[in-house]
Formats: sequence, C-alpha cells, structure tokens
Amino acid sequence: MRDHFKLIILIFSTVNIGLGQDVGQELFGFDYSTIQGIGDTSIEKYSIDTYLDTDYKKTNIGFGFIYDNYNFLFTNAPFYTGSELYTDLHTIGAKLSYTYLVNDTWSANLFVLPMISSDLEQKITNEDIVINAKATVTKKWGSGMNSSSLLLGIGYDTTFGVPQLIPLISYQKRINLQWEYILGFPETYINFHHNTRHIISAATAITGLYGNLSSPFYDEDIRMISNTKLTYKTAATSLEYKYRIQPHWTTVVKAGYSFYNELAILDKDHTTIYDFNTDSSFFITMGLKFNLNK
Repeated sequence: MRDHFKLIILIFSTVNIGLGQDVGQELFGFDYSTIQGIGDTSIEKYSIDTYLDTDYKKTNIGFGFIYDNYNFLFTNAPFYTGSELYTDLHTIGAKLSYTYLVNDTWSANLFVLPMISSDLEQKITNEDIVINAKATVTKKWGSGMNSSSLLLGIGYDTTFGVPQLIPLISYQKRINLQWEYILGFPETYINFHHNTRHIISAATAITGLYGNLSSPFYDEDIRMISNTKLTYKTAATSLEYKYRIQPHWTTVVKAGYSFYNELAILDKDHTTIYDFNTDSSFFITMGLKFNLNK
C-alpha cells in the first residue's frame, strides 16, 4: 500500500505543475522527512501540499489540499502492541482560508482544515475524521522594510498530539531587506534572505499527529480494542535552506534536532494503552516547491 501512495504523490505532482495563471503564489509542494532512532521507533513522512488564493475587494479566499503518509517502523515492541498493524498512517484534507481586511491595519482570519487521519485499513467512519480550525486577528504597523504585525487568536488542532484548543500568538518584524523574524507559539523562527534565490531559516516549533487505527488492537490481556488512536507530538529546532533553482522552482533542505518526542497508543477516551518511550533524535527534510513568482 505504501508504494501505491508514493505513486499517487508522483502523479499528483505532475498534474499540478501546470495549474494557475496569477503570480506570487506557491501552488504546490512535495517533501520527504525522516527521523531515526526515537527510542525503538523510526518515522518517514511523505507530503504533498497545494494551495491557491485570490483577492476580492476586502477579502482574500484560499483553497488547497494536503496529503501526508507517515510510515512508522517499530522494533523491539511487545507483541500486544500489534505494531505490525501500525505501519502507515494517512492524512488527507481540504483547507479553506478566509481573510477580511477591516481597514489598513486590522484584519480578521479564519482557517478550516477537515481531514481524514487513519491507517485506512477499514471502512472510513467518524472515528477517522479530524477537524482543524483557527480564528485570529492581525494588527499591522508600518510598511515595506519597516513593518511589523501582531497575531492573536485561538485554534483547535493536534499540536499537542490530540485535538484540543490552543492559543495562537505571534509577533512578526521585518528588520530590513534581508532579515525578518517571528516570535510566537507554536512556532518561532528567523529568516535571512541572502538574495532572491537563497533563504536561510532557523526555527523552533511544536507539532503533533493524531490518527485512527481502525485495525483491531489487542492489549496484554489479549482483549480486542477497536478504533485506537496513534498520537505523536514533538518539539524541535531546525535550520532550513531554500534555493530557487528557476523562477518557478525552489528546493528545500532542512536538518534539525527533535529534543522532545512522545509517541503512544490511546483508547477512544484518550487513555494511554501503550507508551513507546521515545528519545530525542536528529531529522532531515528534503522538498521541492512550485510557485508562480517571476
């Protein structure tokens, strides 16, 4: 099944290369990530992301799709974890963003991402559906190379490994033509624009994953439990390099250190059934993006 979804990714990338006519938008991205040795577990991730937006009067509306394929490799796990059933987890979603410009300095933003997050071993049910959303307001000061903004809001997503409400806050400052930074939660980063072709970024972020495991799970008493959840949350720091090889193509290489990892299997009430006792680890991400900038 994993090879089948890799083929879908390659076909999807070929189909989307020619879409769109406007400039200034990142239309499509594909990347591969690997994190090795977080305890007795290694993780591979394949991702595609598409997005297109348009302005209309005081609004901006965007729409896109995401697909992530996580491959978990478990070693030395007790038999009752059923780890052989938990190799692949898929997230498939459609995202919608809406921004309303109240005036020259204030805007209101809404983002919704309903998705299927599942091993796809059984028929899709409500247990496989996860809703992500966030509502924010943004205040801007200045313009051009002397601009800054403050974003405040609330989100509902899986940043902490299970769906829950989280606060959203970020302060963005453009220092000059080359330097800008964002201080916030759940992500903080600084960007250095060497020129139009080279960008270096350093970031610290918290991310999470939550998916339904529709295949039967057997605990240590050999009791069958259905629709268990695989949850993963991580805090990491990273260094990223983007190189614009052509006007429309950008390569991305990211390396980092995941200093906190937590991987577990939960029941439907989010009670931990099994904790994989993960460790910190290094990771690497490689990607290719297609945009409509000239």
